[in-house]
Amino acid sequence: MRSNCETAMQRIMICINHQNEFLKTHELSQIDDAIHLTSLSFSNLLLTELTEDLIDAMLAIPKLTELVLTHNNLSRLPANFHKLVDIDFLHLFNNKFETFPVEIFSFGDLVLLDLSRNKLSELPQEVGMLSNLEILLLDSNQLKQLPQDIGDLKKLLHLHIAHNELTSLPDEITTLSKICYLDLTGNPLKRLPVEIRDWLEKIRSFSI
Repeated sequence: MRSNCETAMQRIMICINHQNEFLKTHELSQIDDAIHLTSLSFSNLLLTELTEDLIDAMLAIPKLTELVLTHNNLSRLPANFHKLVDIDFLHLFNNKFETFPVEIFSFGDLVLLDLSRNKLSELPQEVGMLSNLEILLLDSNQLKQLPQDIGDLKKLLHLHIAHNELTSLPDEITTLSKICYLDLTGNPLKRLPVEIRDWLEKIRSFSI
């Protein structure tokens, strides 16, 4: 009898193939130790959406902590995406998100979030709810400002917001005392926090 995990993997392959007719069916035998699977990658598949059935199948994989959805055409996430609360590493690089996917705010243990190369124009204040974030990658979007609540990301080590449309930074950004790497290149910055100099001196590597 197949384990619940194997059944989940089979459902995932069926869902993906249903969404993309050009994909060939994957055999479960090609996936070693599916019961121990911690990472799934659906990159470069030209996905325009994720179905709720696909997410339900992922929920049946007990150790899944990393989801890679890079290089697709996603602009939104399904309503039940918020149930993937055990995801620690979420990669959404190079998609078509114009608004920040609010479903992510339920991921209280999220450590890495990559939303680089999308079309985001705003970072909502609720981003401060992701209190365990250590790596936040937002390069090459259309962000015009950062919310004050970014200062709530006290565990943040890497902050990359290069090539956006930022003209200023909130004063609260200088309260991020654990930052090691900061990249703000390619932004038309005009206003910086008063304490920016002292803060930058404590950062291992920064580019503005």
